[in-house]
Amino acid sequence: MMFVRKLLKLLSTISIVSIIVYGLIHLPELFGYHKLIIDSDNMKSIYSKGTIVYYYETNKINVGDIVSLMKDNNIVCGRVFSISNDGYIIKYDNTSKNDFANNKDILGRNINIIVLFLGPFVTFVNNNYILYGIICFIFIALNIIFNKRKVKHKKVLVIDE
Repeated sequence: MMFVRKLLKLLSTISIVSIIVYGLIHLPELFGYHKLIIDSDNMKSIYSKGTIVYYYETNKINVGDIVSLMKDNNIVCGRVFSISNDGYIIKYDNTSKNDFANNKDILGRNINIIVLFLGPFVTFVNNNYILYGIICFIFIALNIIFNKRKVKHKKVLVIDE
């Protein structure tokens, strides 16, 4: 029984920590930033697969900026190589390929806040939030039920004078 209590306490703690981490990952969105989970190696020198990056919408894009852009119905990240009146030449750090992007393709400029390796976790929770919530609730509830400490009442002798 002691093993079950310890296991439930561990699973409950992991559930609570994961809920807090998930909330913190979404915190920048309250300030107008957009979250993107990297699923390619285009910018491997900076972002590995599963990294979460944030970008913000702006028209002020400079050469050398890392931007998030829409390419072939996918959001990708690339570095602005040059700017012309027609749009931007985007270079990817991990390939020799260049792309052209016009203003409507550019979603925003990336910021230097990244969260490593938690992309798959966020994707799982986003796609299965009801299942995730139920599992966390069950672990936390079972921990509370099984780890209630019984308070022993001590008998106190009162002497009236």
